[in-house]
Amino acid sequence: MAKHKIAVFIKSYYPSQELKCSGQIVIGLNEIGIPTKLVTIKNSQLNDYKPPFNIIAVSNARLLNTGFWKNLHEDTIIAYFDMGDQKIYKAIKKSKKS
Repeated sequence: MAKHKIAVFIKSYYPSQELKCSGQIVIGLNEIGIPTKLVTIKNSQLNDYKPPFNIIAVSNARLLNTGFWKNLHEDTIIAYFDMGDQKIYKAIKKSKKS
């Protein structure tokens, strides 16, 4: 049986969040054997950052594209939303990821 893979979406992730919930969730899932990546918007603080997990950093426009979410190899998206992220939420839901 194939392993379940997860993408955690945090719109604005910064290296300082590694020790907070957003980073620790990704780290913890990987530690218990669930392959997990973080999806976020590109920002300059990520350029030299060496995280203990994989990060997919893309433009806001790509996050609005249902095809982006459909093409992720992950089976499930765990998303943390702000009230202004409804368009991204709809793109994720249309991708049919659980």
